[in-house]
Amino acid sequence: MLHFLVLIAVGLMVIACSPEEEGLQLEGYLLEVAEEQVLLVENISLEEYETIKNLPLNDLVMDYHYPMYYLRYEQAGQFQKGDHVIVTVTGPIAESHPAQGEADKIEKVK
Repeated sequence: MLHFLVLIAVGLMVIACSPEEEGLQLEGYLLEVAEEQVLLVENISLEEYETIKNLPLNDLVMDYHYPMYYLRYEQAGQFQKGDHVIVTVTGPIAESHPAQGEADKIEKVK
């Protein structure tokens, strides 16, 4: 029994000391920016963004089927609609459309 408990303790220590996940990286354009949330459209070109940027969300969901994410981010206010960004997400993403999650980091692409 003692060997079993030691084995469990060692296993937990290995898990606790494992390096943190890199996180999922998403690249795209911001369609909406709110105080603490952004709407990201992933994997589109600037030309595609220009075509869809003023369409209602319902039209985008029904007609275009782009991967979209509502992402909570405390510093969302420092970004603008149309910014080309890379977003890092390490937490869970709700499988809705648009998907929902929390961004750990957002960087503008130059």
